Amino acid sequence: MSNFKTEDIRPSDLMAQKKWAVEADKQFLLDHLDQFVQSNCPACGSSNSGEWGRKDGFIYHQCADCKTHFTNPRPSTELLGQFYRQSKNYEVWNSVIFPATEKTRKDKIFTPRAKQTVALCKHYGSSGGTMLEVGAAYGIYCEAIRDQNFFDHIIAVEPTPGHAETCRRKGFETYEETIEELSHPTGQADVIAAFEVIEHLSEPSLFVKKTSEYLKPGGIFIGSCPNGISLGGLLLKEKFSSFDHEHTTLFNPESMAIMLKNCGLEPLEVTTPGELDVDLLINQVDDPSEIDCPIIQQILPDPDDDVIEKLQEFIKAAKLSSHMWFVARKPS
Repeated sequence: MSNFKTEDIRPSDLMAQKKWAVEADKQFLLDHLDQFVQSNCPACGSSNSGEWGRKDGFIYHQCADCKTHFTNPRPSTELLGQFYRQSKNYEVWNSVIFPATEKTRKDKIFTPRAKQTVALCKHYGSSGGTMLEVGAAYGIYCEAIRDQNFFDHIIAVEPTPGHAETCRRKGFETYEETIEELSHPTGQADVIAAFEVIEHLSEPSLFVKKTSEYLKPGGIFIGSCPNGISLGGLLLKEKFSSFDHEHTTLFNPESMAIMLKNCGLEPLEVTTPGELDVDLLINQVDDPSEIDCPIIQQILPDPDDDVIEKLQEFIKAAKLSSHMWFVARKPS
């Protein structure tokens, strides 16, 4: 395991600067509860769900069939579009946090992510061509994938104005649009990437179906999102950091595969390769005695690096990491 800590990419002094912005964004949603809609399970479509927890004024359900967690009622697609265009939190990320941590993020997250993307493409028979990233944010992944010299053309799709302008400044063809309204021709991309996007959407299955329209037959869809059935979620329930006002759906490995298949794609693999689960628990839990797990109670107060490394490897192998990757193929 690499020597990688949460503080490397989320420095506490910088994260403190966005607290007001996060609260402002929460309040925006709470002020528009009349635009929230009732929903079946976003993964499998089942109506068989019940309340699982509440946090910051938002209600979480869990599907009884596929175990997906989701806010219900949830913001409509139109409301979420307004939300991200006005987001104070994303303004702070774009102007303060991303610039200050860009090199570290590129070295520790985006370059390994780009290398893994290329490895997966080669493994599943893709030879490059056109890459389209949905939710390109600050453009760091686009830069990292460009450095790999694998794709001939890289396109950024980013609806948040500040982020989109940053992508343009970095030299990428950029569409300041959502995938649902994208004006780029369909059927042109060899690979589409969507990292940390799908959990933010009101209708993720609609997003996947729309995304697949822009893939060539046989094209690859690669992405990542939080895992709703992670060690942190199992131990801390809705208190865990993955459950927040922006994450409207938290899939798990099984439900992600179900959703991809239901959207007409061939699921190729779903993994949980996270590196920070133990570190996240250490940072989030002030009193380990509050966790109903004697092993974790024993480890957290005085963590040993070797034990942490072995525990993290177990978490990944058991598909209990809070960070999940998925790979799917559009039928030829």
